Amino acid sequence: MGMKVAKFGGSSLADAAQFKKVREILLSDEVTDLFYQCNRLAASGSDFAEAFDTIRARYHGIAQELGLTVDLDGYLDEVSRNIQLGAGADYAASRGEFLNGLLLADLLGYEF
Repeated sequence: MGMKVAKFGGSSLADAAQFKKVREILLSDEVTDLFYQCNRLAASGSDFAEAFDTIRARYHGIAQELGLTVDLDGYLDEVSRNIQLGAGADYAASRGEFLNGLLLADLLGYEF
């Protein structure tokens, strides 16, 4: 396995419960890894629909659990299309932060 770099501090490590959350994050399969997988599959001409469906389900699950109203499908479809068209690894890796931003803006009632 390659090296992973992550930054946690402040409120992310404020107490034992937060340390446990960080541990789970670091040991779990990250959505970014799935975006990279989609990019690799697309670059090799392979179908990445199954991997992308996992991403789609995770974001829909988060939105549903939080009672959000943001229409994710349009954004997810655009991301999938751009990966298919060869947007590249940097684009694929940044889509998690982009989608998280959409969800957080909706949760806070802010315009994205």
